[in-house]
This record gives sequence, C-alpha cells and structure tokens, in this order.
Amino acid sequence: MSIVLAPQAEADLDAFLGYVHQSTPSAARRMEAELRALLVELERGAFDGPEVELTNGKIARSWSLPPLRIFYQRRKNVLYVLRVYHGRRRPITKARTKMRDAAEREDSPPVFWPPRRG
Repeated sequence: MSIVLAPQAEADLDAFLGYVHQSTPSAARRMEAELRALLVELERGAFDGPEVELTNGKIARSWSLPPLRIFYQRRKNVLYVLRVYHGRRRPITKARTKMRDAAEREDSPPVFWPPRRG
C-alpha cells in the first residue's frame, strides 16, 4: 500500500506547518513526524476512523491528531489523504443526527428523540 496526499491536503499541511514553524520550529518538526507516523499506521490498517460525509458529498474516514483532523479514503492499495484540516476551522463534514444515523442502518432499532423516560 502507498500513501498519496491530494493537492488540497498538501496545501493544508504546508500552511499549518509553515504557520507553526514561524513561532516554534521544533513543534512543527514534531507535528510533522507524528503525522507521518499516523499515516503509516493508517496505511497498515492498524485502525480506522469513523466514516463521515464531507460537505462536498465525498465519503471519507477521519482521524484526529490534535489540532488536526485527517480525512482519508482507502482506494485499492492506496491510502488517499483528502484533507489535513485544522479543527478550529469551519467544519467540512455534514452534521449527522442520531435519527438520521439510525434510519440509514436497516438492522438498527428506531431511535427516539428525546429519549423516552420510564
């Protein structure tokens, strides 16, 4: 398997690391090393993040490496990184609700909101 960063993911990462490097070069190097290690683990399939729908309609998985969130897809033998997104920015995922999640899972019992008391 290999790791491919989409152009937007590269731009996200360059902007973030450049910003951090201006004030703390050692923190930027440490964050880059942590991100590389995380991507290798994701590539190996050691774990998977939850599936999310991006505002552009793409389905991806995400994993947090604070303050960043990595949005990625597995494509044949490639871990394709769509975005490396700072968590303080405007969300790029569509909001999910408990009722919508349950409705999409056919084998799930209905979810009542607000919860029934009794």
